Amino acid sequence: MTPQAGEVKSGLLWKQEHLSPLPIPTGQPAADVLGMIWRKNDIYLDIGSLSLSGGWVTLYSMSLIFAGGILLALFQGIFLAA
Repeated sequence: MTPQAGEVKSGLLWKQEHLSPLPIPTGQPAADVLGMIWRKNDIYLDIGSLSLSGGWVTLYSMSLIFAGGILLALFQGIFLAA
C-alpha cells in the first residue's frame, strides 16, 4: 500500500512521516541532474536516506574545502615569510 500524505509510522527508536502532497502535473519528465534521487517515475520522486551520490558529493565538497584551506595556509605562509 502506498503511504498517504500525513500518515505517520513509528517504532521504538524511529519515526517516519509522509509529508508529500499530491503530485502537481507539470508536463515535464522527472529530472535528476546529480543522480541523487533514488527512485523516480513520471509522478514519484524518492530522495532516500541511503543515497550514495549524496554522500559522494558531500565528501568531495569537504575534501575540496580542506585542500583549499591547506593551500591557502601554505601560500600565506610563503608570501608572509618572504
